[in-house]
Amino acid sequence: MIALGLKTTKVQNYKGHIKSIANRDITEVTNYSDKNGLAEVNVGVAYKHKSEEIEKAFDHVRLNLKTKELENSLGDLVVNGITDFGDSAIIWRVSMPCKPNTNIGLERAIRREIKAVFDKEGIEIPFPQVVVASAKK
Repeated sequence: MIALGLKTTKVQNYKGHIKSIANRDITEVTNYSDKNGLAEVNVGVAYKHKSEEIEKAFDHVRLNLKTKELENSLGDLVVNGITDFGDSAIIWRVSMPCKPNTNIGLERAIRREIKAVFDKEGIEIPFPQVVVASAKK
């Protein structure tokens, strides 16, 4: 929030855009900057890899992130585990506690490190593929 008036409230989003809202239209407010945040990353892993292999890779990610001493991090990377079985990938979730409003930048750093470790260890991150077939006439 950048201004609170009798009739309107002005809020600014993370990109710097300012929006004026009539106070009569405000029915619910969520304060995302009041408490610490959580950076969450979902990553798809090919079905051919064993869970133990993935957990070991995430251990390497955790250690690498720890050595980088990320300024907005408030703890270690946590492997939350498998969250879904997709069409071409098993979806894993990892998270890291962070300072308020810093989760987006920290999520980018986590993704970058996951990609580097997975590339090094030969763990495949699948991408959607579409097969197109034409009917013969």
